[in-house]
Amino acid sequence: MGNIVQDIHQSRDGKIWITTQKGLKLYLPETKSFQHFDRKNGLPTSLIRAIEDDESGHLWLTTNKGISKLNLLSGKVTNFDSYDGLLGLNYYPNSLVRGGNETLFTSSQRGIEFFNTANIETNNSEFNIVLTGFNKMGQPVTLEQPYAYITDIKPSHLNYFFLFNSKH
Repeated sequence: MGNIVQDIHQSRDGKIWITTQKGLKLYLPETKSFQHFDRKNGLPTSLIRAIEDDESGHLWLTTNKGISKLNLLSGKVTNFDSYDGLLGLNYYPNSLVRGGNETLFTSSQRGIEFFNTANIETNNSEFNIVLTGFNKMGQPVTLEQPYAYITDIKPSHLNYFFLFNSKH
């Protein structure tokens, strides 16, 4: 396999999953080979630290960029990070444990976290960024339109220092 193994897990359907520093592997016993999952499949990183499954058959993965849910039926990956309320991002290897009532426990440098897989929601908020100021070479620039209506700014190659002010 050529990878450093982080965790090995047998899912409820009997399949063997291996997490590595280069992605997630599903062992295919009929060919004695592996199916590979990584960033190309929607994971936020190739460093997969731990794995567990839930009663719905989804795989839950901890990574160095948060927690991911892999829906095996659709292939869809949902990624969770600090914007969704996670305390940690860089989770420890082999640190995902299934408790009762669909609760998963994990640990990171920020402590122990737990969540209910049946009730977890993603933060679907989109931010509207509004330009509130523009400085070029340290000096405020007055634009022809109010900042809120600006869609393009094209500084010259001579303006190597500029600053955008915004609020969301």
